[in-house]
Amino acid sequence: ILATSRLTFAWAKDKEVPERLSELSRYHTPKWTLLMNGGIAIFIIAAFRNFIEAIDVTTIAILITYAIASMATFVMPHKRPDLWKKAQVKYRGTWLIAIGGFTSTLLLLGFIIQNSLNQFIAVVVWIAVGALVYQFTRDKHMMEFRMYEEFKEGMRELEKDMLEHLK
Repeated sequence: ILATSRLTFAWAKDKEVPERLSELSRYHTPKWTLLMNGGIAIFIIAAFRNFIEAIDVTTIAILITYAIASMATFVMPHKRPDLWKKAQVKYRGTWLIAIGGFTSTLLLLGFIIQNSLNQFIAVVVWIAVGALVYQFTRDKHMMEFRMYEEFKEGMRELEKDMLEHLK
Protein backbone atom coordinates (compact mmCIF):
# COMPACT_ATOMS: atom_id res chain seq x y z
CA ILE A 1 0.00 0.00 0.00
CA LEU A 2 2.82 2.39 0.86
CA ALA A 3 4.72 1.69 -2.36
CA THR A 4 1.68 2.09 -4.61
CA SER A 5 0.70 5.30 -2.89
CA ARG A 6 4.12 6.76 -3.77
CA LEU A 7 3.65 5.69 -7.38
CA THR A 8 0.22 7.30 -7.57
CA PHE A 9 1.66 10.39 -5.88
CA ALA A 10 4.37 10.63 -8.56
CA TRP A 11 1.75 10.26 -11.30
CA ALA A 12 -0.26 13.07 -9.72
CA LYS A 13 2.83 15.30 -9.62
CA ASP A 14 3.31 14.61 -13.34
CA LYS A 15 -0.40 15.32 -13.87
CA GLU A 16 -1.05 11.83 -15.21
CA VAL A 17 -3.85 11.38 -12.67
CA PRO A 18 -5.82 14.10 -10.86
CA GLU A 19 -3.46 16.54 -9.11
CA ARG A 20 -5.44 16.33 -5.89
CA LEU A 21 -3.81 12.94 -5.30
CA SER A 22 -0.49 14.74 -4.79
CA GLU A 23 -1.69 16.65 -1.71
CA LEU A 24 0.39 15.98 1.39
CA SER A 25 -0.87 15.65 4.94
CA ARG A 26 0.62 17.60 7.82
CA TYR A 27 2.98 14.65 8.28
CA HIS A 28 4.21 15.07 4.68
CA THR A 29 2.62 11.86 3.44
CA PRO A 30 0.43 11.63 0.33
CA LYS A 31 -2.89 11.46 2.16
CA TRP A 32 -5.30 10.92 -0.73
CA THR A 33 -3.21 8.25 -2.43
CA LEU A 34 -2.77 6.41 0.88
CA LEU A 35 -6.52 6.51 1.47
CA MET A 36 -7.32 5.46 -2.08
CA ASN A 37 -4.82 2.59 -2.19
CA GLY A 38 -5.76 1.47 1.32
CA GLY A 39 -9.40 1.44 0.27
CA ILE A 40 -8.59 -0.63 -2.80
CA ALA A 41 -6.60 -3.08 -0.65
CA ILE A 42 -9.50 -3.43 1.79
CA PHE A 43 -11.89 -3.89 -1.14
CA ILE A 44 -9.71 -6.68 -2.57
CA ILE A 45 -9.55 -8.48 0.77
CA ALA A 46 -13.31 -8.07 1.30
CA ALA A 47 -14.15 -9.13 -2.27
CA PHE A 48 -12.29 -12.41 -2.02
CA ARG A 49 -13.08 -13.11 1.65
CA ASN A 50 -9.84 -14.98 1.93
CA PHE A 51 -6.53 -13.31 2.64
CA ILE A 52 -4.58 -15.83 0.52
CA GLU A 53 -6.82 -15.13 -2.47
CA ALA A 54 -6.25 -11.40 -1.97
CA ILE A 55 -2.50 -12.03 -1.91
CA ASP A 56 -2.85 -14.02 -5.14
CA VAL A 57 -4.59 -11.03 -6.76
CA THR A 58 -1.80 -8.72 -5.67
CA THR A 59 0.91 -11.14 -6.78
CA ILE A 60 -0.71 -11.61 -10.19
CA ALA A 61 -0.95 -7.84 -10.66
CA ILE A 62 2.70 -7.39 -9.70
CA LEU A 63 3.83 -10.17 -12.05
CA ILE A 64 1.87 -8.70 -14.96
CA THR A 65 3.41 -5.30 -14.24
CA TYR A 66 6.89 -6.79 -14.09
CA ALA A 67 6.36 -8.64 -17.40
CA ILE A 68 5.27 -5.39 -19.06
CA ALA A 69 8.27 -3.54 -17.59
CA SER A 70 10.60 -6.26 -18.88
CA MET A 71 9.17 -5.92 -22.37
CA ALA A 72 9.45 -2.13 -22.19
CA THR A 73 13.21 -2.64 -22.17
CA PHE A 74 12.94 -3.58 -25.85
CA VAL A 75 10.37 -0.97 -26.85
CA MET A 76 11.63 2.15 -25.11
CA PRO A 77 14.89 2.67 -27.05
CA HIS A 78 12.87 2.77 -30.28
CA LYS A 79 9.66 4.51 -29.20
CA ARG A 80 11.15 7.02 -26.74
CA PRO A 81 14.88 7.42 -27.47
CA ASP A 82 14.83 10.75 -25.59
CA LEU A 83 13.88 8.97 -22.35
CA TRP A 84 16.20 6.04 -23.04
CA LYS A 85 19.18 8.41 -23.30
CA LYS A 86 18.35 9.83 -19.85
CA ALA A 87 18.19 6.37 -18.23
CA GLN A 88 20.47 6.19 -15.20
CA VAL A 89 21.20 2.47 -15.41
CA LYS A 90 22.29 0.97 -18.74
CA TYR A 91 24.69 -1.91 -19.22
CA ARG A 92 25.52 -4.66 -21.65
CA GLY A 93 23.18 -7.58 -21.52
CA THR A 94 20.14 -5.57 -20.53
CA TRP A 95 18.14 -7.41 -23.18
CA LEU A 96 19.24 -10.76 -21.74
CA ILE A 97 18.06 -9.77 -18.26
CA ALA A 98 14.79 -8.52 -19.76
CA ILE A 99 14.20 -11.84 -21.56
CA GLY A 100 15.04 -13.75 -18.37
CA GLY A 101 12.75 -11.55 -16.31
CA PHE A 102 9.91 -11.83 -18.79
CA THR A 103 10.26 -15.62 -19.11
CA SER A 104 10.51 -16.28 -15.38
CA THR A 105 7.58 -13.96 -14.76
CA LEU A 106 5.43 -15.83 -17.24
CA LEU A 107 6.40 -19.15 -15.65
CA LEU A 108 5.46 -17.88 -12.18
CA LEU A 109 2.27 -16.37 -13.53
CA GLY A 110 1.35 -19.68 -15.19
CA PHE A 111 1.93 -21.53 -11.93
CA ILE A 112 -0.24 -19.11 -9.94
CA ILE A 113 -3.00 -19.08 -12.58
CA GLN A 114 -3.33 -22.86 -12.34
CA ASN A 115 -4.52 -22.47 -8.76
CA SER A 116 -6.08 -19.01 -8.98
CA LEU A 117 -7.90 -18.61 -12.28
CA ASN A 118 -10.70 -16.50 -10.76
CA GLN A 119 -8.17 -14.09 -9.27
CA PHE A 120 -6.38 -13.83 -12.63
CA ILE A 121 -9.67 -13.00 -14.35
CA ALA A 122 -10.39 -10.37 -11.68
CA VAL A 123 -7.00 -8.74 -12.30
CA VAL A 124 -7.49 -8.75 -16.08
CA VAL A 125 -10.94 -7.16 -15.68
CA TRP A 126 -9.48 -4.55 -13.28
CA ILE A 127 -6.71 -3.74 -15.79
CA ALA A 128 -9.28 -3.46 -18.60
CA VAL A 129 -11.46 -1.08 -16.59
CA GLY A 130 -8.42 1.03 -15.69
CA ALA A 131 -7.27 1.10 -19.31
CA LEU A 132 -10.72 2.25 -20.46
CA VAL A 133 -10.87 4.99 -17.85
CA TYR A 134 -7.39 6.15 -18.79
CA GLN A 135 -8.18 6.02 -22.51
CA PHE A 136 -11.29 8.18 -22.13
CA THR A 137 -9.55 10.72 -19.88
CA ARG A 138 -6.04 10.69 -21.36
CA ASP A 139 -6.31 14.04 -23.13
CA LYS A 140 -6.56 15.67 -19.72
CA HIS A 141 -3.55 13.77 -18.44
CA MET A 142 -1.11 13.34 -21.32
CA MET A 143 1.87 15.59 -20.79
CA GLU A 144 2.51 16.12 -24.53
CA PHE A 145 -1.12 17.13 -25.03
CA ARG A 146 -0.98 19.58 -22.12
CA MET A 147 2.28 21.08 -23.36
CA TYR A 148 0.82 21.47 -26.87
CA GLU A 149 -2.33 23.11 -25.50
CA GLU A 150 -0.24 25.49 -23.36
CA PHE A 151 1.88 26.32 -26.40
CA LYS A 152 -1.22 27.04 -28.51
CA GLU A 153 -2.63 29.25 -25.76
CA GLY A 154 0.67 31.11 -25.51
CA MET A 155 0.74 31.63 -29.28
CA ARG A 156 -2.83 32.97 -29.22
CA GLU A 157 -1.89 35.45 -26.51
CA LEU A 158 1.24 36.49 -28.41
CA GLU A 159 -0.76 36.97 -31.61
CA LYS A 160 -3.36 39.01 -29.71
CA ASP A 161 -0.65 41.20 -28.16
CA MET A 162 0.99 41.73 -31.54
CA LEU A 163 -2.32 42.74 -33.14
CA GLU A 164 -3.00 45.19 -30.34
CA HIS A 165 0.51 46.60 -30.67
CA LEU A 166 0.07 47.10 -34.43
CA LYS A 167 -3.20 49.00 -33.91
